Amino acid sequence: MQNHGDGGSPETTSDPGFDPGYGSGMAPPGPDTRMFQALGLAGICVASGALFLRETPQLPPLAPLSALADRAPKEDSGVGPQASSHRSSWTQGLGARRRVQGKRGPRSGRLRFAFRAGGAITGRAALDGDGNVYFAAHDGWLYALTADGRLRFRKQLSGKSFGGPTATSNGMIVVGTDAGVLHGFDTRGTERLTYRAASGIDSAPTEAIDGGLLFGAGHWVIALAKPHPTLESGTPTDARWRFRAHSRVFASPAQDPNGRIYVTAQDHRVYALDAATGEVLFSHTLARDLDAPPLLVGERVYVAGDGGQVAAVSSHDGRPLFNVRVDGHVRGPMMFGRDALWLQTMGMRPALLALDPDDGSVLAGHRFPLADSTEVGSRSGPVMDRSGHVYVGGPDGAVYGFGTDGNIMFRFPTGGDVHAPPTLGPDGTLYIGSGDGSLYALSD
Repeated sequence: MQNHGDGGSPETTSDPGFDPGYGSGMAPPGPDTRMFQALGLAGICVASGALFLRETPQLPPLAPLSALADRAPKEDSGVGPQASSHRSSWTQGLGARRRVQGKRGPRSGRLRFAFRAGGAITGRAALDGDGNVYFAAHDGWLYALTADGRLRFRKQLSGKSFGGPTATSNGMIVVGTDAGVLHGFDTRGTERLTYRAASGIDSAPTEAIDGGLLFGAGHWVIALAKPHPTLESGTPTDARWRFRAHSRVFASPAQDPNGRIYVTAQDHRVYALDAATGEVLFSHTLARDLDAPPLLVGERVYVAGDGGQVAAVSSHDGRPLFNVRVDGHVRGPMMFGRDALWLQTMGMRPALLALDPDDGSVLAGHRFPLADSTEVGSRSGPVMDRSGHVYVGGPDGAVYGFGTDGNIMFRFPTGGDVHAPPTLGPDGTLYIGSGDGSLYALSD
């Protein structure tokens, strides 16, 4: 194992044992703790009962997103925004599907439908091959809708789902909960799979190249064999392997076309694991927690997290390629498109940023208004359609669409914080959940 950075080596084991981290018996932060976390993100320090503003560095103004207009693809060219660059041969690993989605997304952001669940929606929506839509809410239910927003079924889960479901290539809908249970349903709503982990599952499962499942649960990354929708109802399954990091695994794993699995964790590390055994091939240590899922582009692995750290390492050996700092935490998925690395920041000056993928320098960005949010920002993360339009949930509870000229095409307000990643359907419909408990479908 190569370890680029300090710290010991985590273990791969078949026994998850006791996990003292969040989600396994340790209570989640209470309201006071969340308040102080939010104050810290906003640059406000708390000392001896007094509040005072922390000095923050004055950053140069962002170049507007219009500076990237010459990187936009031709309309309806049938190729992705990356095709005009020297990176057109780069491929992206499974589990980090944040490059180009759908056909052409909405320009007007007109409401197609809104479906109201009984709790906040913080995970992405998933689509099956027939265009049906699946999402999970904090009311502890999985919902299945038709493409026009009618309820097909709902299924009670073991707890809240923070990451949302994944639709697999063989017709399974898999979703994890904070109770540490991974549920698998067929597209008619029959539960076919149940796996009980030792800790809560914070993110959406990743479908591996061979059809297996990869997900984080507390300190653990767990690999399951390929599930099948004809399993007997609620069939338990055994893990292929389990890998234990030094701290919580908050984000979904990713896998490259060669089979390597990449994991970020709150122990400040990015790991490369062998897909067959879970053995650590290399790790690289940064300064702070890594909460954003890894993004794979060619032979590079991009990672980001607290303190605004954004880094790229070689997918071969973990060799550092660059390590920069942006203004604000990065906790949502990143995206590659239009020859740029796109991400969203939280903090006093929440922003959508486009970075140079070679050195991490900021090319352009858009600063959002700072709203009265418990998280002081959004961890939605951007997606891009095949025409180069960018969509993201804003810190003010609205959904934004940006044109290829960098201007705002639309701003659609919701009734709550928007932390859910957006999903583009094959017909160009944009699906995104909100803290107000509604799944919104936007189109033209």
